[in-house]
Order: sequence, then structure tokens, then C-alpha cells
Amino acid sequence: MPSIATVIWGLSWLPSIVLEGLGLIFLSEVWAAHSDLEGFETSDLPHPRTTVLIPAHNEASEIAATVQSILENLGPLDQLIVIA
Repeated sequence: MPSIATVIWGLSWLPSIVLEGLGLIFLSEVWAAHSDLEGFETSDLPHPRTTVLIPAHNEASEIAATVQSILENLGPLDQLIVIA
């Protein structure tokens, strides 16, 4: 039967082994994420749908220019809603 000192010495390695294992997992995740980003361009991302809400009250003289400038910047799936 092993002595108490032998058991304690044997168990003292356990936290080190666990931390090394977690460190290896973390490094492999970092490496995998980095390798996936090589050659990646932000233009490859799909454009998210956007809805622009414009509250308007007695804005008849200025609303046309505002709406036109926003429409020029919207994509095909985006929408503009003017709320009177």
C-alpha cells in the first residue's frame, strides 16, 4: 500500500495536467479560428436586412430630400418606413 506522501505527490501533478490539457484545447481553438479567417473578406458576408424608420410631423417641405438620400444607401432587401 502506498504511503500518504506518495499519494499526495501523485495527486499534486493532477492540476498541472488538467491546466495543460485546457491550454492545449484553447490553443487549438485559436489556431482553428485563425486558419478559417485566411483569405476571408468582409465583402463575402451577406448584407443584413435593414429597416429605417423616420418619424415625420409637419415635415412636408423637407421629407422628400431626406427620403431620397436614405433610399440611395439602402440595399435591395432593405426598407424605409416614414411614420406620420
